[in-house]
Amino acid sequence: MKLKTLQFYLLALSIFVIQQSASAQTKIGLRAGVTFSKLKIKDESDRKVNTQSVAGIQLAITADIPLMNNFYIQPGLSYADRGFKEDNSSIAYGSKFEYKASYVEVPVNILYKANLGTGNFLVGAGPYIGVGTGGSWKSDGQVIVQGDIVIEGKGDVIFRNDGFEGGNLESYNYGKPIDYGAGFLLGYEHSSGIFLQGNAQLGLANLQSRYGDFKPKGSRRNSSFGFTLGYKF
Repeated sequence: MKLKTLQFYLLALSIFVIQQSASAQTKIGLRAGVTFSKLKIKDESDRKVNTQSVAGIQLAITADIPLMNNFYIQPGLSYADRGFKEDNSSIAYGSKFEYKASYVEVPVNILYKANLGTGNFLVGAGPYIGVGTGGSWKSDGQVIVQGDIVIEGKGDVIFRNDGFEGGNLESYNYGKPIDYGAGFLLGYEHSSGIFLQGNAQLGLANLQSRYGDFKPKGSRRNSSFGFTLGYKF
C-alpha cells in the first residue's frame, strides 16, 4: 500500500470522526502508556531469528461512536514505539544491538462495553494500518560494514521498499514503511471517564524489503503489547 493511499484513509477517517463527534453520545478518549514490541524475523531458510522485546511509549486519541446496543466503532490515531533487540557478534565487536522505530498508526476497533460495577468492561478488536517514520539503533561495540569498514555502534533507522535506496553507512533499514495487522484490547472504563486498557497488535504485513530486482525470502513482522491509562470526555 502506497503512502498516498494511507493519507487518503487518514483524511477520510478524520472527516468521519468530525461528523460523528457532533453526537452527544460520542466520547473522545486520550490515552498514554508503555508498549513492548519486537520484530519477528525469519531468514531465507525459514528459520526464526532470535529477537527480544524493547520498551517504548504509546500515545493515542480515539472516538467511541455508538453502533447498536453496547457496540461501538472506535477509530483512532496513535504514535507508538516499535523495535527489537538481538545478539549478532558476526558484524560487531560488541554483540548486542537495539533498534527503535517510530510509527504513526490508525487502528479501527469494534468495541463492546459490558456494565460492570461503577463502569464498563471493555473488549475490542479490529485492523490497523501504520507508517514508519524513523528511529535509531545502537550497539555495545563498534560495527563492521561493507567488508572491513568499521563504524561507531549507533545510527539512524530508515524505512525503504528498496533497500538500495537512500541511507548511509550508519543507517539500518527496518523494512517497508507501510505496516498493517490486527489489534486487540481489554480494559475497564470507570464512570468518571478514567480507563485502563491492555492492548496487543499482531503485524500481518511482511516488511522485508527488496534490493533492486532481488526479492529475498524470509519475513519481518511487528508484534507488540502494552498498557495505557486514559480519560474519555
